[in-house]
Order: sequence, then C-alpha cells, then structure tokens
Amino acid sequence: MMILQRGSVFFLFLLASFSLADRGVAAPSNFDPYAAMDVRPEERQQHLKANGEKLYRDAKAELKKIQEKREKGQLQQIKLEAIGQTWGLMLQLSWAGSQLQIRGESTGSDFQWRAKELKTELLAIIAEYRKLPGVAKQLGKNLARLRIESNATKPLLERAQTLAEQKQWDQMEALIYKTTNSLEEMGCWYDFKERKYSVAKFVNPASGLLTKGYAARKEAAEAAMIAARAKQAPDFKGILDQIGVATASLRNSGQAEVNGQAVAGPLVLRHFAGQWLKTQNAAVRCQGLTWVIKAEEPEWTQLRDNQAKFSEDMIPAMGGLIAADAANVTAEKARDRYVAYLGVLSTLVPLMGDDGLAKAVEPALSEIASKSPELAAEVDAYRRATSPLLRWRQRTAEAYARVRQPTVPPVKKLLASAGFQPALKEASATELILQTKDKLVGQPIMLVDIVGMGGASNMSWSRYNNRSYGRVALPKPVVDAEIAALRSDLMVKEGAPLLTLEAETAIVTAQRGDFVSVVGKVRNMYIEPLIWRYATIPPTLQTFLPLGPLPLENQSTAPWRSQIVVRFDVMPQWLQNKYYFVELLNPSTKSHLPLKAKPGTDKKR
Repeated sequence: MMILQRGSVFFLFLLASFSLADRGVAAPSNFDPYAAMDVRPEERQQHLKANGEKLYRDAKAELKKIQEKREKGQLQQIKLEAIGQTWGLMLQLSWAGSQLQIRGESTGSDFQWRAKELKTELLAIIAEYRKLPGVAKQLGKNLARLRIESNATKPLLERAQTLAEQKQWDQMEALIYKTTNSLEEMGCWYDFKERKYSVAKFVNPASGLLTKGYAARKEAAEAAMIAARAKQAPDFKGILDQIGVATASLRNSGQAEVNGQAVAGPLVLRHFAGQWLKTQNAAVRCQGLTWVIKAEEPEWTQLRDNQAKFSEDMIPAMGGLIAADAANVTAEKARDRYVAYLGVLSTLVPLMGDDGLAKAVEPALSEIASKSPELAAEVDAYRRATSPLLRWRQRTAEAYARVRQPTVPPVKKLLASAGFQPALKEASATELILQTKDKLVGQPIMLVDIVGMGGASNMSWSRYNNRSYGRVALPKPVVDAEIAALRSDLMVKEGAPLLTLEAETAIVTAQRGDFVSVVGKVRNMYIEPLIWRYATIPPTLQTFLPLGPLPLENQSTAPWRSQIVVRFDVMPQWLQNKYYFVELLNPSTKSHLPLKAKPGTDKKR
C-alpha cells in the first residue's frame, strides 16, 4: 500500500490529461454551461443542433447588449425593432427545439427551455421599456401597422394550407415560420386583447397546420428509428445457437470455426466474449431508441427481459464450451490450453456484475489442469501460495477505504444535496449547470465500479449508475509501482505464467486500470441526454454497464426526451483497487491504520 505526498508535477499531469480529453466535448459543462447537448449522428439532427446553438448564442448576445444598456440607464437608446428582432431569435430557437424533439432528441427540449428562459428575461425588459416616455405613442402607431400587415397575410395562410394538403411540410413550415417571425417581432409588445385582431389572425390557424406537420414528421421519424433499431437489434438466440454449434465441434474435433477458420478453444472463447460485449452494446443502443419510439413499459420491459435471459444463458454456455474442449485436451497440451483460457477469462470475468461466470468455468479449468498431474500439482501449490496473499491484500485495501469512506458522499447523495434533477422539468441544462456547479465542482466525491480503458490510455471510467458516471485520470507512475509490487507478490516472471484465474485477473485488471472505488474532487461536470447516451454508446465504452440485465430507469413525471445524465471528471485523492490502496496526501498527513504482517509466499516456482 502506498501513501504519496501531493506533488505539483503529478497534479499538473492530471490537469493536462483532462484538458486534452475535454477538447471537442459537446455538452453543457461547468466550463461552458452554454454548449448544446449532443444529438445522434444523423445529418439532419446535426444540422438542427448547429442551427439551434447558433440561434441561442446570437439571442443571448443580443439580450446581453440590451441588458447592459439598461444597467447603464440607457434603455431608451435601444430601438423597438432591436428588441423585436431579439424576440424573433428566441422564437426561432424554440422552433429549432421542436424539430429536434420530433426526432426524439432531448436537445430539443433543452433548446425550448433555453428559449423560455431568455424570453422571460426579455419580457421583463419589454415591460420596463413600455413605461419610457414616448413609447406608448410609438406602440400605438405600430399596432395599426401590425393590423394591416396581419390582414395582408391571408394569401400566405391559404398558401400554407395548400402546402399542408400536398404534404409539403418543409415548404409549409418555412413559410409559416418566416411569416410568424415577422409578425411576432412587432407583436411581442402587445397583450392578448391587442393581438386578437392582428397577430392571432395568422398565428392561430397556422399553429393548427404546424401541429399536423409535426404529427407527420414524428411518424416519419419514428419509422426511421424503428428501421435503425431493427438494423442493430441484438440477435440473442443467434449467438447462443452459434455457441452451441461451436461447443459440439470442440467436443468432436477439438476445434471450431470462427470467421471461416478452424481454431482452438481459447480463440473460440475469445470470439464469443467479443460477441457478448457487442450484443450488450447493441441492446443498450436499442434501449435508447426504444424510449424515443415508444416509451410504454411493455416495450422496454421486453428488451430488458430478453437481455437478462441472454446473459443468464451465456454463463453456462461459456462454461460448457470450455468443458467440451477439456474432454479432448491431452496431457501435453494441458498447460498451454489452461493458461490460454485464463488469459481470455481474466478480461471477461471482471466485466460481469457478479462472480457467476468465474464459478461456472472453474470445473472445466480444473478438468484441463487434471489432464497433467504435474500441472495440477503446480496449480494447487500456486493457489495455496497466492490465494491467502490476495485475500490479505483485498482485506487491507478494504480496511484503508473503510476508514476514509464515511466522510465522502456517494454520487447519488452529492447530487441530491446540490438539488440536481435527473430531468429537464423546471429549467434548461444550462440553468441546471449554473444552479449546481458551485455545489458540485471542487467537492469530494466517490466513484465505484471503475473499469480502465487499457493500453496507453491513463483514463478509467466508473460504470453508469443512478444517472451518473465519471472518468478518472490515473497517476500512472503511482499505479505502475503498485502493479509492480503486485506482480512481485504473485511471482510473475518470464516463462512462469500465472496459474489461477484469481491471480491472472488480479494482474489484468490492475494493468487495465480497474478500481473498486475512487475518491477525489470533482474537476468537471457535464450534462448529457439519457436517450443519446444509450443510443450512441460507442465500442470504446462497451464497459458502460456490467454484462447482464439493463438497469431500471425511473422516468418520474417527465417524458423520456427530458431525462438526463451527469458525467464527472474526478481528480483522485485515493484509489482502491481490489488488491491495493493508494492515497495521495498532504505531507503532514499520515496513515493511522495499523496493518497485520503480510503472509509469506513460497518464491520457488
């Protein structure tokens, strides 16, 4: 176990890691609350998002100019037309949001909330502006002009009705939006009674046409999403059937076909481990699209039930595959085959939500080892030498963490204390960030169930839970030192492979960057749409959820399109791997936890 003083070089390294990782992040965050939430990669959605984000920033910039004039007592210098044009930008933002909502994008709900918040601010200025000298007279003249222009829209309304009958929705909406925007830039100054004989003459019937267009657009969007979901729907039965065929082949010949080639059992297992992860990812993406298409409980429950049943069936199927191969393994091949299986299983077993797979494969692994009395004896000796040591390491790491955990709130409690809502029910994502960032950023937080990216990456991710997940920049020199100590304890050396799944998994997960828990301070926070996060989950985040049933989601009283996820960047203060604990402390702070002596190990191998 290591207690490390906090050095400037180390923390500059972590800061640089997050700075590089943040480039290109598309999400409202503490450092850019005004960024737009992301959307699915379809070209139309991307275009609407870009347009909405520009409208928002333009409207906000114009509003700021007006507010600055008001603060300086110079509101009278602002022309009525400038305020009306700013109101028009806000209307366009709301319309852009509605187009995204039709396509199942939560960003659309967010844009509409932003438009509502901006309009509330502008309405307060309008009420103040109306009291300025000479404004009432000007508004009277403008109202007469507005009535004339509203009456002149009758041919435009008839044209819009014709376009609706022809189902020319793009042209119809463009015409209505342009006309409405022109009228509302003047009409925003007047109340319901004054609007009744002007703006309302066009806007009210046009709204009915827009409703028809939205319904048609939504139907078309759902059809496209149904097709997209069908295209990537997980083939649960197909994967299990393939494993059944491969198992029979291994039992008969000791080989099975993978991608057109006959290969040995460990490579077959590796192939289906990859298929399992891909199938899980496909189920996650389909779940996101299911919420968009049809949020009713039966549709969602069926997908969850099928995924749960598939994961349950995969455990004995994988164990059976190894058992079928074990029947044909000779004494000469036992060692290589046994070690090869450990290599595959050590990357897969930790991705499960429990130890079901580890228990399922243990009898088959033991059978392979038993084919060589010498190997069986070595495995038994190695297990007796390393299992007590790993148990001691695990208990010591747990003891260190247990002493420190009571002072650190878990994510769910921290979010609740900050007043963070998992849905855009009362405010935009921007406003939610502004309201909560000072209560969250810089605060201590505990992430659990962390899986590393592996390879050259120094990033690890906590798995999604309770509408949140996070990433941690690992202190590589510190972690590498702990891994070296673990390797030494487990007698890892050239030509002497690890001989138990427990030991192999300990090394693999440590090198990958897996942790039971990480405590640190929140460096950054981001808000992401729940639907988008599920529907676009990339292969690089295939460990987003444990292999197994999809989690239950609480919709509460808000629609699925309003549901959100918070993501954290965490600067670690201590790291709890299953088999070691690292704490980064101030120089004056020392560990106060007494440790029992480490069990001895037999270094003869």
